Amino acid sequence: SQFPLRLQSAISTDGLTWIPEGIRIADDVVDFAVVARPGGGFRAYYIVSPTPHSAPLPVVSAVSADGLNWTPEAGTRHPGVLYFTASRLDDETVVLSYATDFLSTLSARSSDGLSFTNDAGVRMLPGNHPDSNPQESGTNLLSSFVQFPDGRVRVYYQGSSTGDISNPARIFSAVAASRHAAAPLGPSN
Repeated sequence: SQFPLRLQSAISTDGLTWIPEGIRIADDVVDFAVVARPGGGFRAYYIVSPTPHSAPLPVVSAVSADGLNWTPEAGTRHPGVLYFTASRLDDETVVLSYATDFLSTLSARSSDGLSFTNDAGVRMLPGNHPDSNPQESGTNLLSSFVQFPDGRVRVYYQGSSTGDISNPARIFSAVAASRHAAAPLGPSN
């Protein structure tokens, strides 16, 4: 086992050669996402667990002015997820896309980055690929998402043919019609 895990950083001037900088958050971090804060600095969202987890755990956060020195914030940002990704959209809304099982992708939004409200409905389900690709039929694991200038949001995710996340997976993507869309994401290649 690779536990305990720590949130660490590395720096690069060319994107190819990386120099480790050290531990940034010493808790047992098993999943995390870092977003820029309006006005400067960063907020890290993360799950703490001393061992691999198979039940949902709370998402907590820490803030940093420089991305190196972090101060944990009081409280939880979301009561329980298995895994997640977070991004700040161009309107400053922070979107947390998450799963409470290895099947359904859900989402929550926050205007201040601290208090999240769950969106109604499911964003994605396994097996919704237009070609009914079996690699996507068992599990969706979120990786990241980006917003295009026209407001659409693309999520990149791993699809596995079974519910076992240790099986081979492929990378897929899906696009939401707009940053405000609470309707499920539509799959695409």
